[in-house]
Amino acid sequence: MKNLIVKITCITVAILLLAFIGKRSYCSLQPTDHSIDTLRCKKVVDFALEVAAEKELRMRIKETDPQFFFYLIPTKSELLDDSKRIISRKIVSLDADTIYDFHFNKFNYRPVFKLFQYTYKNKKPLNIMSFSHFFNDCIKSNGLSVEKWYIEFIDLTNNSIISKDGNYIERNSNNCIKSNLLILDIYNTIGIKACVEATNI
Repeated sequence: MKNLIVKITCITVAILLLAFIGKRSYCSLQPTDHSIDTLRCKKVVDFALEVAAEKELRMRIKETDPQFFFYLIPTKSELLDDSKRIISRKIVSLDADTIYDFHFNKFNYRPVFKLFQYTYKNKKPLNIMSFSHFFNDCIKSNGLSVEKWYIEFIDLTNNSIISKDGNYIERNSNNCIKSNLLILDIYNTIGIKACVEATNI
């Protein structure tokens, strides 16, 4: 009976986590013509980074051992007063062995997604190969024809590359479209960027 309760709890936590971090399971921005201008291409590349980051995190959560599941706890003061700009969140592992206390601006862009990126970055780091798969799928679904590309997963604290993927690209090429840096976690310690060489712009 105890094992059944633990199993049900783990499944419930997993479902809640996947709902918390976002619903960006789609990839399409707008229907596209065969020929895509550079500005739209840039938007597609930036959008694909966000989609890939969310899908890759969701995949890691699904694959995580139940003992590493985390859940959010709002602070008691926040429940009584929602006017505060700086809010607190406690993230606790299912076995209560690990606890994180976070304080951040509640207007931070996609804070829950970033909280879990920070929480999981050491226990189960970003998988660059899976990220690349999701990124390229989104690029293609938005009408870009890409032959060359690269992605860099970056340690922003030490300004170093953690991992990278892709084939060779001539960075000075007229068709090289560079993304903005996408900061992944709540404390700006990890980020990711990409560049694609599209043949139909």
